Amino acid sequence: MADTYNQLIYAGNNSEYYPHEVVHLYTHAKFPRQSHHWADEGIAALIGGSTGYDIEWHWEKLRRFVLENPDYKMDNLIDLQTNIPNGEFITDFRYPIGALICQKIMEKEGMKGIFEALQAGPSEENYFEVVKQKLNVNKEDFGTYVKAEILKMPPISDEELESYKY
Repeated sequence: MADTYNQLIYAGNNSEYYPHEVVHLYTHAKFPRQSHHWADEGIAALIGGSTGYDIEWHWEKLRRFVLENPDYKMDNLIDLQTNIPNGEFITDFRYPIGALICQKIMEKEGMKGIFEALQAGPSEENYFEVVKQKLNVNKEDFGTYVKAEILKMPPISDEELESYKY
């Protein structure tokens, strides 16, 4: 957990290595109270993974969930960050989905696009304005876009998944 006010990181994972929280120290110092938490968690998960796993591990878990639950609604951000229906109970969907959105923005605009996304504002409306501006995806098409993009990723075997733990 990052304590951005005091510039401290608290680690409860028996590790001195937790790059996700280091990213939060940077984003909160550079863009205090300007970011929607999905943009902030997205870039932290993209660069630093989450809960001891690289982002590819989380993307694979999300990919498998989408394959098993193709009709699951992914259009409500609050539901996606509070409900963890994939049975993993390790991280909510805002991390892999937020990271996917950040990855797509980086592919199109580099870090300049990420910095603009982190400055867009804290509301859900701000977040979807950025997604529309950067990726041409409307709020009502968000879930469909996420599912399509996550299913484009090559599958990772169970054996390989363990290599994504740090």
